[in-house]
Amino acid sequence: MGGKPLPVPEESLVDQSLLSGSDISVVYTPGHAPHHVSFFCGENLFLGEAAGTFGSLGQPAGSLECYLRPATPPRFFPHVADHSLKAMQEHTPFPSRLCFAHHGQFEGDGRALLAQARWQLKTWVEVVQDTLGEAGVHPADEVAVQELNPELVAHLRQADPFFARGIELPTDIRQREEDFTRQSLQGITGFLAR
Repeated sequence: MGGKPLPVPEESLVDQSLLSGSDISVVYTPGHAPHHVSFFCGENLFLGEAAGTFGSLGQPAGSLECYLRPATPPRFFPHVADHSLKAMQEHTPFPSRLCFAHHGQFEGDGRALLAQARWQLKTWVEVVQDTLGEAGVHPADEVAVQELNPELVAHLRQADPFFARGIELPTDIRQREEDFTRQSLQGITGFLAR
C-alpha cells in the first residue's frame, strides 16, 4: 500500500447529534492528534490511540502485565493528552473493555490502565528531558537527538516497565513499534524544544 490516505467517504460520516438517544457517546480526546475522538458504546470504550498502543502479550484478560507505548507524534502537548486521559478515566458509567486502535483490547480495570497511561506520558517526558540534558543536547537539534535515540530508548525501557515489555511482542509488531517509538520521541522532543 502506502501513499497518501484517501478521505473518508461522505456517506460514512454522521453528525454527532444523530447519536442522541443511542448508547454511543463521543468524547473529544485530543493528545495523540488535535482531532482525536473516542467513543463510549455500552461496555466498550473505543479509544483509538488516546492511551497509546497496547499489547496483551498473551496475558490473561485484565492483566496489567501488558505492553503500552504512548502515541505522541509531533505536535504533542502533554497537558492536552493528560486531560483527555483523565476525562476518559472519570467517565460514568465506565465500560469493562478498552478497545485500542492497535494490537487488541483490554478487559479489566480500565481506569487503572488509563492511570498507567497518564503516568507513562509524564515519565517519558521526564526521561527524555533528563537524558537530553545529561548529554548536553538541545531538543531542537534533530540530528543530535536522532543520534541519541538508542540511549533514549534504553533509558525509557529502564524507567517504564510497560514499554520494556515490548521485547515480548511478535517480531513483525516489534519492528513496526521501533519506528512508531521514534515518532513518539519526535513528538516529545518537539514539545521540549518549544
